[in-house]
Amino acid sequence: MTRQHDTDPKTNSVPRPRTGRSILYIGGNISFHAVVTSFLQRLGYEVRTVCTGKEAVQAVREEQFDVIVMDMGVPIDDDLGVYQRIRGVRPTATIMTMASSANKDIVGRAVAGAA
Repeated sequence: MTRQHDTDPKTNSVPRPRTGRSILYIGGNISFHAVVTSFLQRLGYEVRTVCTGKEAVQAVREEQFDVIVMDMGVPIDDDLGVYQRIRGVRPTATIMTMASSANKDIVGRAVAGAA
């Protein structure tokens, strides 16, 4: 028996999670989009990537994602404002934040607003 992220030795592939799982990745680093997309697709997820907060809010209006992954360093946007606008559109959305280059205070305020 394999765990979700283990490679199946018989097929040399990663077992897929349940079908219909979708992720929105919000991040300003275009080259990182390819890495994130490739990794998540190998795990069987459908991935949509956007670069700006405006694109993120529009995507959330158009589709319901199982998980939203947000790099809190999205360029040209107020990270906390983007987070709050997404919450305004989808109050119960599961949002996972990353703070690779963002101010930790911004992340803390976003998480506090989710409580």
